[in-house]
Amino acid sequence: MAPRYILERWSKNVKRRHTHIKNSHDKLLLEPRSRRFDYLCFNHKNVCEFASESEELIVILHRAYVM
Repeated sequence: MAPRYILERWSKNVKRRHTHIKNSHDKLLLEPRSRRFDYLCFNHKNVCEFASESEELIVILHRAYVM
């Protein structure tokens, strides 16, 4: 099929600026913003797992984020 018939959005190599989702076709994301985003996501997941153990921990976490 001629390349002119294949839209970029159909390609597995499409790049979107609004997403931080990595895929196997991306180069290593070494940009500082991407590293910070990955760090925050990892830590947020750990905090959520810990806080989900009790209602009291959820209230404490909520108060910390609201401040």
